Amino acid sequence: MLNYRWRERSTDSLIFMQGRSLPFDTGLPHWRAPAQDPKDYDLVLHTEASPEKWLQYDCLPNNTVGNSPVVNSRTLALLSTLCPEDFQAFPVVIKNENSKIPDFENHDYHLINITHRVRAVDSERTVFSTLSEELGGSPIGVRGDLYLHEKCLNDHHLVRDDILDFILVSPELVALFKKEKIKGVRFMKEEEYYH
Repeated sequence: MLNYRWRERSTDSLIFMQGRSLPFDTGLPHWRAPAQDPKDYDLVLHTEASPEKWLQYDCLPNNTVGNSPVVNSRTLALLSTLCPEDFQAFPVVIKNENSKIPDFENHDYHLINITHRVRAVDSERTVFSTLSEELGGSPIGVRGDLYLHEKCLNDHHLVRDDILDFILVSPELVALFKKEKIKGVRFMKEEEYYH
């Protein structure tokens, strides 16, 4: 697994989990980051892995549910052909954090901001793990089986769920990525979701 992290950046990565086109105004005076001009985003990834390790991936793998995908130019071109209205792409710089290998800086990857939110999770049938009542009681995961509404993508190929921030994709996107052998991404059906 690649161990990469956002470090020392002024742009809050949570803005890319909102399922909205950027910039937008939250109306919250304490969280002005989404209103920042996208040309000023500070998107620098740091990794201890050598370029030989992560350049083999079209989509940089991560284990965090909801994190925005970071993809190479080939994957970006596929998304731009299939579903250009479903995302925004922002350039990412990948830098070395390992003193044992030569310094490097890569500019060939993009962060994908998904621009549509849908009510995908069927909250009538799905049992949620939640924060404590003192912390607001918000859903943070699923206990038991995950249930999605039928046709929840609303004719999109790439969306975020508005309860748990899951990234959901269409069968067409899955087929395209499989056909093109895109490396670094894993697709699961709802019955395969593990908790």
